[in-house]
Amino acid sequence: MSQKRTLLLIVLLGAALRFWGMDYGLPHLYQTEEYKTIHFALKMGTGDLNPHFFEHPSLYMYFMAFLYGCLYLLGWLLGIYQNTQDFAVAFVRDPTAIYLLSRGVEAFWGLGTVLVGYRIAERVYGVKAARWAAIWLATAPFLVLPSQFVKGIAPTQFLLSVYLYGCIRIAQEGRPRDTLWSGLVLGAACSVRYLAAPMVVLLPWAHWRFSRRKESLRRKPWAWPHLWKGLLLVPITFFLGTPYALLDGTSFLRDLKEAAGPWIPQEAAWGDYGRLAFSLIALPVWKYHAAWMGAWGLFSLGRQVLSRHWAAGLWGIPCLLYYVLVAWAHPFHAGYLFPLYPLLVLAGAGQMGEWTQRPRGRLRKTALLFGILTVLGNLTVCALMSYELSQPDTRTLSKEWIEKNIPPETKILIGNYVNSPPLLKTKDQLEGLHREAVRRESYKKEYLRFQVLAHPGAGHGYELYEIAVDPRSLGTSPYWASQAHRMRNSISIAGGLRDLRRAGIRYVVLNSYDQRGALSGEDPSLGRFYRQVEKEWKLVKAWTPGSWTLGSWTPGPTIWIYRVP
Repeated sequence: MSQKRTLLLIVLLGAALRFWGMDYGLPHLYQTEEYKTIHFALKMGTGDLNPHFFEHPSLYMYFMAFLYGCLYLLGWLLGIYQNTQDFAVAFVRDPTAIYLLSRGVEAFWGLGTVLVGYRIAERVYGVKAARWAAIWLATAPFLVLPSQFVKGIAPTQFLLSVYLYGCIRIAQEGRPRDTLWSGLVLGAACSVRYLAAPMVVLLPWAHWRFSRRKESLRRKPWAWPHLWKGLLLVPITFFLGTPYALLDGTSFLRDLKEAAGPWIPQEAAWGDYGRLAFSLIALPVWKYHAAWMGAWGLFSLGRQVLSRHWAAGLWGIPCLLYYVLVAWAHPFHAGYLFPLYPLLVLAGAGQMGEWTQRPRGRLRKTALLFGILTVLGNLTVCALMSYELSQPDTRTLSKEWIEKNIPPETKILIGNYVNSPPLLKTKDQLEGLHREAVRRESYKKEYLRFQVLAHPGAGHGYELYEIAVDPRSLGTSPYWASQAHRMRNSISIAGGLRDLRRAGIRYVVLNSYDQRGALSGEDPSLGRFYRQVEKEWKLVKAWTPGSWTLGSWTPGPTIWIYRVP
């Protein structure tokens, strides 16, 4: 089979894995990271291009806003929408079209990484390694799953792959134009996710590699062709993609400080290299069930370092840098290592290419068997994960039961809204929230207005209240968590059952995601409340999720419905 046909089949396989299960949860929204990107991009349709939100940079929001503008224009030409308000109300009623478009675009970024990765491996190691790189990049679970949700990870990995290809060309040929567009691409990647920034170390490394071929450049790093211009283009492109980082510097610095919070030294963070050792283990066995891919990448990198392969620095320097950064992160999260996943796959493909092109022998057969088993393992895990995503979530199932068995306008207490059944609020409650949002000049005022316009009217929805918690415990920027918390109807459970009865609460809907945080958190009243409910209250209905590892296929948290005694 020709090289192009082989690559086409691999890309089609990668597309099938990424598009299967892409409708997860819809029309309900269970991914908070998606909400941030999509909703802030839609807000730009009002004409205000300042996102007022810098937990993530803005370039990807502008890109998505452009796509939504094209979708609106198409709907307007077809007579579906008369104006932008019709478009916004249609989104609030059913966001499926917007989310499928957004997730589809994310998947294409992932497929772009497959194509660029093929070219990188071909240039560094040869055709055999390139084929292994493509099939692994197309099927690796820790690359497939991020391509199914709008989190900015897939486009960042694609841009970093293009940047990596540019660094390779610099190291081999030293052409100034490669330095310039590499700086542009890295700046764009940083303007999608901040975590791309440490990759800047590869630009001087590439020039250093090329300088070793020219005696006149070896001892004059300041004379390396266009290096300084390339480095300068990184922040310039970043600010072009996130212009309000300068125009609204106060908000940018506020959110950037909170986004950088995990890396600010605190409580023996400095020198805690046990975390570094843990992160080395965490990548191969991270939750996407591909231990063999991460372990093989690290093994291959080690062999290339020992053999002094010229590309060892290409993979090894970023790995060392990111591992040290993650070791200092509080709380630790292996997801911060996402820029490294393609690099480790490429390093592993290089080793596989070397062993599989040897003359027939035991090593070659073993390598081929390992390669085939990894692909089969990847396909199995990705298929099971995608199938699970295609099944109804426990929150969806519990919502359907509540709407059939509990009368509308009943007062219900829930946990964190995104972890709970996506029940509709009453129109009166939404109107009250909208008035409060207008009074506070909240960023949610427009969205609440559209929710009121989209509401079916009296006799629909429930009077929902959330359990009051410290906004700092919600796992996101404290500032934005507090802003969102102000636009919620919350009830403190410190007074226990008495306060709930006074508020007229008839049912309490709890979930295992919030329960874990409550039982292990710093608020003792929350822990007592969850334990008391479990022991003393009457359980009306429960839904338990499953996992392919347990032979069940229902995603989501465990949901419990209790009647207030």
